[in-house]
Amino acid sequence: MDMVLLTRASDINEIFGQSKNLTNKIYREFVSNTFGVPSSFKRFFAADDSGLGREPRAGSKIKLDHRVDYLMHSLITQFLSGPDLAPLATRFSNNISQRLEQLEVTQEWSDVPDLYAFVQEHVFHASVEAIFGSSIFELNPEFSKDFAKFEAHVPELAKGYPRFLNRGAYKARDRCIAGVKKWQSFLNDQKRTGTVPCNDYDPQFGSRLVQRRHSAFAKMEPMNADARASEDLALIWGSSSNAIHAAFWLIYEVFRSPSVLDQFRDTISLARCGALDEESISPFDLTTLCASPFLQSLYAETLRLRVANIILRTPTHEDMRLRNWLLPQGSVVAAMSFLAHRDERVYSVGSEDDPHPLDEFWTERFLQTQQKSGKCATHQTETIPHFSLHGLAGAWIPYGGGSFMCPGRHFAKQEILLTAALLALNFDISLERPLPEVDMRYFGTGTLGVKGRAKCRIRRRLP
Repeated sequence: MDMVLLTRASDINEIFGQSKNLTNKIYREFVSNTFGVPSSFKRFFAADDSGLGREPRAGSKIKLDHRVDYLMHSLITQFLSGPDLAPLATRFSNNISQRLEQLEVTQEWSDVPDLYAFVQEHVFHASVEAIFGSSIFELNPEFSKDFAKFEAHVPELAKGYPRFLNRGAYKARDRCIAGVKKWQSFLNDQKRTGTVPCNDYDPQFGSRLVQRRHSAFAKMEPMNADARASEDLALIWGSSSNAIHAAFWLIYEVFRSPSVLDQFRDTISLARCGALDEESISPFDLTTLCASPFLQSLYAETLRLRVANIILRTPTHEDMRLRNWLLPQGSVVAAMSFLAHRDERVYSVGSEDDPHPLDEFWTERFLQTQQKSGKCATHQTETIPHFSLHGLAGAWIPYGGGSFMCPGRHFAKQEILLTAALLALNFDISLERPLPEVDMRYFGTGTLGVKGRAKCRIRRRLP
């Protein structure tokens, strides 16, 4: 199999622009290996040549109900963005706010053995409950712990090592699959007794995304109980794990620098809700929070420095031309965000007097300044910073690009910024040495993990 590695941002952006002629099905190998997708469903998925467009690709003979690639992608796009994102984000906001409010943390310093595990526990539970409902945890009280053990083995599972070489990883995944199957069996029992889920969200059946996915799965004959559990586990992972890693790294950068923490707290204070509405108990307005130039730069820099995905595309129907090259049908075109995010040709590295190399975290890397004149002649011109990705097409690619860009990116941004804002609002956190390191085992799977325990002390702030 021929492989082409792209390193120039313009070439990467050009490939993204030709998404209709490409497929990312090679990514399914990662999904199949990591989440234990049965061979029968792997073959079913591989046979789908209908594409991601609303209309099937010309010549495809796949039944409409069997357009598994399109159905999965379009449902996630619909319910994790646009108008349908708001109720989901509100549920997550309420869930994480309640969990942090109920913590038995006083105004006296107390030890936390691992800040990453702390963040993972609370964000995972809040996120999964917002999407899948609360019954999955009620039926599986240890599900959060089981998932944490599984998630720690994702790098090994992704490589496809056989079970006898990686028994611990397979055992952790088996527990998660069993928990998801138990929940799915419970839902089937509920349906047989005539229980009808609520349209928007039901604590038992989950969000509309999950309900619609399960309805689509029911029309796919090869989608047996094992396949359904594997695909739901993949969505659980995809909607939480990378966001959890990123949330930790952003929180880590905020609390390790007193000046950044002060600026962060000053900024989030501008997004405080004047009065809470009936649906939300969060003290923040998510729209205002996510629109802040400083917070967006902080978020973008976290992903630039900490995301190391490998984006793979394949021309499946004909050869593809890229500048003077001809990429053969069936070849693999690859781009690595780790390289793209460190391209000095396109990223700001500060000035000679104030350098900020790309292997370091810089909160203002994505901020540009513009002049705003006063209303009258005697007023001085004011410099206003604004967030910008201008000139970074094909270079800032934490979510990939083109038609296959991660459909959950909008929800992930809200998860990350809200979690950091709630912690900074409600707690003081003092990181202890040794500071955690980046876990490079996660290279290629998304956001890099955390190596070692992130010991810290925590106390509740005065209101």
